[in-house]
Amino acid sequence: MHVSNTSLLMLQDDECLPESLFVYGGPSVGKTSIIMRYLECVGLNYARVNCIECYSHRLMFDTLLDQLMPSSGASDKCDNLMQFLAILRIAHQKGHLVRRTVIVLDGIEKLEELSEHYLSAFSRLQELSGVSLLCTIFISHILPEKFNVDSSMIKIRFSQYNKDELLQILQRGKQAHCSEKFFKNYLNAVLSVFLRSTRDLNEMKNLVTMNFKRYCEPIDSGKVEKDDVASLWRHIVPHLKASLNTVYLRTGFRFY
Repeated sequence: MHVSNTSLLMLQDDECLPESLFVYGGPSVGKTSIIMRYLECVGLNYARVNCIECYSHRLMFDTLLDQLMPSSGASDKCDNLMQFLAILRIAHQKGHLVRRTVIVLDGIEKLEELSEHYLSAFSRLQELSGVSLLCTIFISHILPEKFNVDSSMIKIRFSQYNKDELLQILQRGKQAHCSEKFFKNYLNAVLSVFLRSTRDLNEMKNLVTMNFKRYCEPIDSGKVEKDDVASLWRHIVPHLKASLNTVYLRTGFRFY
């Protein structure tokens, strides 16, 4: 996986913060976990909301304000964007939000369902709130070009895992009773069938778990030796191809 380090380094600048960053990449490539870990490591104040879970305006604003100003009680009165901006402005005047602060909006493909104006407003949060130490990070599995965002917005792309990276990660799931060589042979069989259909790490983990018992069946029955890779391959391929249908069903609707 390759991430643009230069853009993230801007968050370490003590003097200023970019108004917004757009982080994108396919599912299960570590976008959210890496961004959140990075914010913790550089010591930035932050608030995160998963837009997919926000079924109302108030829920989103309450969630953010509870993290930004947990003891203020301001979120009790926030029902819309204008109130949210006013609360930020007043809080800043009272000495709050004096540290560099990042608002992380995860799953922003759902943000426009709340309001078509939210994306634009959050990308200009410094300007609209008057708080210069605010930055918004948008996270999505959809390309930024599919959103109505300023072309000058800083973009950070998380690339898909390649085969070697997937193999390395999946090997961590090896069960204690089998050797590394045996499990690696199994993973290579799985990846050879599924890699063109999906690189979603969670999907791949599910497929590996789901088919491992079948892969071991000829060994458990005594028909095949565990080092007979060719026979094990011939046995598992039909099952892997059958599982391929579930991959198409689950991933067929994804845009990215």
